[in-house]
Amino acid sequence: MITKTNFHMLRELNFKAESFGVLSGKEVEYLKNYFQLDERSDIELQNLRDFVVMYFAGKTRDDFAIYDLMSGIVGVIDQVKWERGMEV
Repeated sequence: MITKTNFHMLRELNFKAESFGVLSGKEVEYLKNYFQLDERSDIELQNLRDFVVMYFAGKTRDDFAIYDLMSGIVGVIDQVKWERGMEV
Protein backbone atom coordinates (compact mmCIF):
# COMPACT_ATOMS: atom_id res chain seq x y z
CA MET A 1 0.00 0.00 0.00
CA ILE A 2 1.36 3.38 -1.02
CA THR A 3 1.39 5.62 2.01
CA LYS A 4 2.42 9.02 0.58
CA THR A 5 1.63 11.08 -2.47
CA ASN A 6 4.15 11.31 -5.28
CA PHE A 7 4.74 14.94 -4.31
CA HIS A 8 5.54 14.11 -0.70
CA MET A 9 7.80 11.23 -1.70
CA LEU A 10 9.84 13.48 -3.98
CA ARG A 11 9.92 16.32 -1.50
CA GLU A 12 11.13 14.09 1.32
CA LEU A 13 13.62 12.14 -0.80
CA ASN A 14 17.10 12.51 0.64
CA PHE A 15 19.21 10.79 -1.99
CA LYS A 16 22.37 11.54 -3.91
CA ALA A 17 24.03 8.95 -6.10
CA GLU A 18 27.64 8.12 -5.31
CA SER A 19 28.66 8.62 -8.94
CA PHE A 20 27.36 11.16 -11.42
CA GLY A 21 25.40 9.57 -14.26
CA VAL A 22 25.40 6.03 -12.88
CA LEU A 23 23.40 4.25 -10.18
CA SER A 24 24.76 1.24 -8.38
CA GLY A 25 22.59 -1.83 -7.92
CA LYS A 26 22.14 -0.85 -4.28
CA GLU A 27 20.96 2.64 -5.29
CA VAL A 28 18.52 1.21 -7.84
CA GLU A 29 17.05 -1.06 -5.17
CA TYR A 30 16.81 1.86 -2.73
CA LEU A 31 14.83 3.95 -5.24
CA LYS A 32 12.61 0.99 -6.18
CA ASN A 33 11.79 0.44 -2.52
CA TYR A 34 11.48 4.13 -1.63
CA PHE A 35 8.96 4.78 -4.40
CA GLN A 36 7.29 1.38 -3.87
CA LEU A 37 7.51 0.65 -7.58
CA ASP A 38 6.65 -3.05 -7.35
CA GLU A 39 3.44 -2.21 -5.52
CA ARG A 40 2.19 0.24 -8.14
CA SER A 41 -0.17 -0.56 -10.97
CA ASP A 42 0.96 0.22 -14.51
CA ILE A 43 -1.03 3.48 -14.46
CA GLU A 44 0.41 4.49 -11.08
CA LEU A 45 3.90 3.77 -12.36
CA GLN A 46 3.38 5.93 -15.44
CA ASN A 47 1.79 8.69 -13.35
CA LEU A 48 4.82 8.70 -11.04
CA ARG A 49 7.19 8.90 -14.00
CA ASP A 50 5.24 11.80 -15.51
CA PHE A 51 5.11 13.55 -12.13
CA VAL A 52 8.87 13.20 -11.58
CA VAL A 53 9.53 14.90 -14.93
CA MET A 54 7.01 17.69 -14.19
CA TYR A 55 8.31 18.15 -10.63
CA PHE A 56 11.84 18.76 -11.85
CA ALA A 57 10.86 20.77 -14.95
CA GLY A 58 12.59 24.13 -14.93
CA LYS A 59 14.80 23.15 -12.00
CA THR A 60 17.15 21.18 -14.22
CA ARG A 61 18.36 23.84 -16.63
CA ASP A 62 21.29 25.07 -14.58
CA ASP A 63 21.74 22.30 -12.06
CA PHE A 64 23.22 19.10 -13.40
CA ALA A 65 22.94 17.41 -9.98
CA ILE A 66 19.15 17.82 -10.04
CA TYR A 67 19.03 16.66 -13.66
CA ASP A 68 21.08 13.61 -12.70
CA LEU A 69 18.67 12.82 -9.85
CA MET A 70 15.65 13.14 -12.14
CA SER A 71 17.32 11.01 -14.78
CA GLY A 72 18.18 8.33 -12.23
CA ILE A 73 14.65 8.13 -10.85
CA VAL A 74 13.11 8.01 -14.34
CA GLY A 75 15.63 5.37 -15.38
CA VAL A 76 14.65 3.12 -12.47
CA ILE A 77 10.95 3.58 -13.25
CA ASP A 78 11.59 2.82 -16.93
CA GLN A 79 13.46 -0.34 -15.98
CA VAL A 80 10.41 -1.56 -14.01
CA LYS A 81 8.13 -0.60 -16.89
CA TRP A 82 10.35 -2.54 -19.32
CA GLU A 83 10.34 -5.59 -17.08
CA ARG A 84 6.53 -5.49 -17.10
CA GLY A 85 6.42 -5.28 -20.87
CA MET A 86 5.22 -1.69 -20.85
CA GLU A 87 6.23 0.87 -23.44
CA VAL A 88 9.26 2.94 -22.43
